[in-house]
Amino acid sequence: MQNVLAAAVVAAGLAASAAAQTTVFGPGGTVGAGVPDAAVLNGLEAFTRFGEQNSADQPFGNTANSGETLFFAFGPLYVGGAGPASSNPLSSAGLSNLGAPVANNRAYGVIGEGRSDINFDPQSVISVTVQVRGTDSSQSAGGNPGNNFGGAQQLADANATLLIWTELGFQTSIQVANADFQEITVTASDFLSDNITRIALINEGPSNSAIVLGELTVVTDPNIPAPGAAAVLGLGGLAVARRRR
Repeated sequence: MQNVLAAAVVAAGLAASAAAQTTVFGPGGTVGAGVPDAAVLNGLEAFTRFGEQNSADQPFGNTANSGETLFFAFGPLYVGGAGPASSNPLSSAGLSNLGAPVANNRAYGVIGEGRSDINFDPQSVISVTVQVRGTDSSQSAGGNPGNNFGGAQQLADANATLLIWTELGFQTSIQVANADFQEITVTASDFLSDNITRIALINEGPSNSAIVLGELTVVTDPNIPAPGAAAVLGLGGLAVARRRR
């Protein structure tokens, strides 16, 4: 019974130590920038990397990272705190990060055919949640000349997917809906893994389509060792055992 109680206490302590960090990509994000401004990443920049070359796995592997900070003010892809409730995907944490309702918010994504990998330093990312969608042919980019499509333009259906890697390698491909923003959560334990190391946004649609990421939440647990650390600890324990002999 004591062992059961001790295990429960340890588990509760691990759960309590997990920390969630949420980012939105504006206001203040530089439109067109391949790497979002650190000022809008709310601490994720410490271990999250945008703009590196995409990995060799899956479509568009080994290509330049084609993600960029997108601008969809007042349009159907709006993700800001003052946007229409029906299309605004932001969680309470995301809205809190904005500080106040804003008229011109940003997103992050890929326009046309391409791919953007988002890498996490090998530490303890145990869960990732994205608010994501693709464009559909019923939408237009709106008349604002500051948007990434260069002004008013009819949009097309995206062919968008989200890819997931853990320290054990590539795990799964998830089709992204075009009808509206959706929330997708993946955890390392879903794949019998300790850490999520990479996600990728992929669009295989035409040049007037896009995959759009409105919000990114990452949960870390420092009690879970980085990939390879467990092996090092194991070797250390083996060395101690040998010395005792």
